[in-house]
Amino acid sequence: MRVRACRLPAMRQPVWLAPMVLCACATARPASAKPAAPVHYRVDLSAPASQYMHVEARIPSRSTRTKLALPAWTPGSYRIRDFSKHVFGFSAESLDGKTLEVEALDKQTWEVRNGGRPFVVRYRVYTATASVRTSMLDDTHASINGASVFVFEPGKLRRPHSVELSAPEGWSVHTALPSRDGSLVADDYDILVDSPIEVGTPIVDRFELEGTAFEYVLTSPDDLQLDQARLVEESKAISGAFAEMMGGFPMQRYVFLMNVGDVGGGGLEHADSTMMMMSRTAFDKDTGYDAAARLTAHEFFHLWNVKRIHDAALGPFDYRHENYSRLLWFHEGFTETMESLAMRRSGLWTSKEYLDHIAGALTGFERKPGRDAMPLSEVSFRAWTHAYQPENNHRNETVSYYEKGDIIGVALDLKIRLASHGKGSLPGVFRRLMKRFGAVGKGITAADIERAASDEAGVDLADFFARHVDGVEPVPLVALLEEAGIGVKSRPAWLRPDGTDAPRAASKRAWAGLQLQGTTVRNVTPGSPAEASALMRGDEVIAVQGRRVKTEAALRAALGRVGPGHRATLTAFRGSRLVDLDVELQDNPHRIVTLALPTEPGPVLRSWLALD
Repeated sequence: MRVRACRLPAMRQPVWLAPMVLCACATARPASAKPAAPVHYRVDLSAPASQYMHVEARIPSRSTRTKLALPAWTPGSYRIRDFSKHVFGFSAESLDGKTLEVEALDKQTWEVRNGGRPFVVRYRVYTATASVRTSMLDDTHASINGASVFVFEPGKLRRPHSVELSAPEGWSVHTALPSRDGSLVADDYDILVDSPIEVGTPIVDRFELEGTAFEYVLTSPDDLQLDQARLVEESKAISGAFAEMMGGFPMQRYVFLMNVGDVGGGGLEHADSTMMMMSRTAFDKDTGYDAAARLTAHEFFHLWNVKRIHDAALGPFDYRHENYSRLLWFHEGFTETMESLAMRRSGLWTSKEYLDHIAGALTGFERKPGRDAMPLSEVSFRAWTHAYQPENNHRNETVSYYEKGDIIGVALDLKIRLASHGKGSLPGVFRRLMKRFGAVGKGITAADIERAASDEAGVDLADFFARHVDGVEPVPLVALLEEAGIGVKSRPAWLRPDGTDAPRAASKRAWAGLQLQGTTVRNVTPGSPAEASALMRGDEVIAVQGRRVKTEAALRAALGRVGPGHRATLTAFRGSRLVDLDVELQDNPHRIVTLALPTEPGPVLRSWLALD
């Protein structure tokens, strides 16, 4: 069912939106008894051109001095973002209107001298950044990420919270939060900030699967022609595939929030919803819909992996400091693996497209110089300083826990299927973890993952995790693919599948080990000719063999004319100095991987690739 978001009648004053009239966007999950005095917020969005959200919070504190804080980060995005830098005009008053003294204690904490009585604080939040990790307000819509807007009282997160919203005429509210007495309500602060809120004039579609109600809320420019029916149908197919793999859904209602605009932003997972952003230009080609489906699959599976099945270190949260986890390879990397399985099982990918995806992932992964430099558990732990704030040497010292986690996830899936003769699988590992931990709200450890995988395989897999997660031994994915019966081939990067030269073959063959941005060296691969010749990051190459080069393509073409086995003289600016460096070129060691089904796939392959 598809409906235009229902709109409220015209009013002269800002409209305080009552969620119970907002297109049924408040199907409640079971809630505990509501105490008499929750924290209550009023958020005024009625001046969207200013891009300020005006917030009022009624705090039922009985302390003589009450500390209030704004989170420094938002769960699912492991970087300190210091949301308080967008807060202005923080003030407090008693319920009878008397001004209360407020002292800023640090970058994100205020202390109110409230004399043991409930009080109100008011502040403005500047929301001009379009992102799934922040909040955004403009003249078309508002996206609210609770961690960037709602202050909390440290140590008092478990009490109920409620929200009223005031917005321009005609705007409506969409969120996974239920409503009560004209307000959105959350049983605690964690649920509040885990429930993004979209306010505007979107198009809303609804469907039902396995007794769970779904909403697809699309916010996009009026002049953009999108095939929303396709977006919704593919989301439905993906949801159904996951229901089959996981044995149903753990929630009564789920909301897809999709914003398509001038910038993309990826997605951020939540227990009963997801906030996704894509650039309008992504849909200039049909591949944009494939990207949207993959984004949807990834964020949707997070409702199990990380929201319910989660590292014990990731909940309850410390919103003021980093929360370190050594399991992000599992929470993000294995979610990538399950995303691809869902694309195949939903019918959105053929078995060939699925294998092509794995081949492409292998090809790209093997080109990463830091792929085996650091244990993946340590890569996860360092996410706060490496993943979101990379330095120019990180590509040699580390790797993405998404990317390598996915490679390990596919390898583990195959290892389990082979060891169990097709009876076990990676989805089976998640079902075990969900039953034992996720369904009862208990956090997991690395040992719990190993145990579930071993139980699913019927053999002890502790050595696999020791070697490839806590160690740096290369992942044996190619060997496992071959053991399963997949034909694995690789060819030099400069050749076509038929063995003839690819376009710009000479440029692709001559290898110095340089990663470039234009003609500036961004990275020097360890053990490469460039490293042996003492090229440095930041060198700006201006000539090869005495002839000027102005673009990366021209530089690589010049190296191609010199060719492997020969020395190329590179002239470069190193700061303000001019240097000449001789580089002995080699054949490009990178190869392109292709995968193929055998003529008669066996039971393991038939199950893995959903061929029956």
